[in-house]
Amino acid sequence: MLPASLGRYFGKNVVELVHNTPNKPFIPIWVEMVQTTGTTAGKNPPTQTHTRDWQNFKPTLNLEKTHQNQNQTGGPEPMLSLQEVATFINASDDRDAELAALALGEKNQATWIIDQASQEVLLANRVALDANCKPPREVLAKDISALWDEEPLRELTELVHRDSLVRDHTNRGYRWHKEPGSEVWLRKKHDFTVDYAEVNFLGRVCRFEIVKEALAV
Repeated sequence: MLPASLGRYFGKNVVELVHNTPNKPFIPIWVEMVQTTGTTAGKNPPTQTHTRDWQNFKPTLNLEKTHQNQNQTGGPEPMLSLQEVATFINASDDRDAELAALALGEKNQATWIIDQASQEVLLANRVALDANCKPPREVLAKDISALWDEEPLRELTELVHRDSLVRDHTNRGYRWHKEPGSEVWLRKKHDFTVDYAEVNFLGRVCRFEIVKEALAV
C-alpha cells in the first residue's frame, strides 16, 4: 500500500510518500524522467533542497551513470556517510522527506530503507535497483529476505535495533541475477560491507543501509 506508491517514480514525474498517520499530508518527490540510454530527458535536473517544508521539497536524482565516481570538475564524487544519516536517530520531528532525499540522491552507493519488522523494501535508489537487475516493481514493496540467509538476517536486525548505528558490517548475502536468454531469476552470492542506521520512516522502524562494497563470490 504505502511503499507500493514509491515504485511509480520510475515512470512518473512525481510520487507521494504516504503516512500511516491519518490526516497527515502526502510528501511529494519530484524526479527527472530518464531515457532508456541513461541520459536525462529534457533539461538539467533541479538543485536538491533539504527542507522541512514539504511543499517546497524537490530532491534531485541524477541517474545518468549509477556507478560514476567523477563529477564534472574531475574530482571524486561525494558519497553519503553514516554520519549524515545518524542525524536522524531519535529525531523528534517528521524527517521522511529528508531521509528519502539522502537515499535517492546517492549516485555511487546502493542505499536501501527497509522495514525492520517485515523486511519490506520501502525505498531503494537507482544504484541498488540496477545492482539487483530486477524491475523496480519486483523489488519495491517486496520482502528482501530472499537475498539473505535466515540466521544472518535475524542477527543483523537485532544488532541494528540494539546499537542504532552499525559501521562496516560484513556479511555474505545475495543479489538477483539472470543468465543471458534465461527467464529464471537466480541468487548470486556476494560479500557485502554495509553501514546501517535504525530510523523512523513512513511511521515504521526501519533500517537505512549504505552498501560500501559488494564483491561477487
